[in-house]
Amino acid sequence: MIARRIVGIDPGLTGAIALLHGPRLEIVHDMPVTGRNVDAYELTRLLAEIGPVDRVLVETQQAMPRQLLRARRAFLQVFFHPLQASTL
Repeated sequence: MIARRIVGIDPGLTGAIALLHGPRLEIVHDMPVTGRNVDAYELTRLLAEIGPVDRVLVETQQAMPRQLLRARRAFLQVFFHPLQASTL
């Protein structure tokens, strides 16, 4: 049986990216941050370094009351800027 490669992402500013290869934890990186923003280019580089995977799991985000707009902005920054950067 071939071991699956699974990436887990906690998309917050204090989040992380991890790679499981079968039952073994191979890589763990803190979410790359510059100031109070996720560094989209560094995040793209880390994901490219990990290479092809079988599955990606992203932690579900939930904003606390009065934090909805800030939480939505942070989420969009993490997931849409790297996609744009990776197509350059």
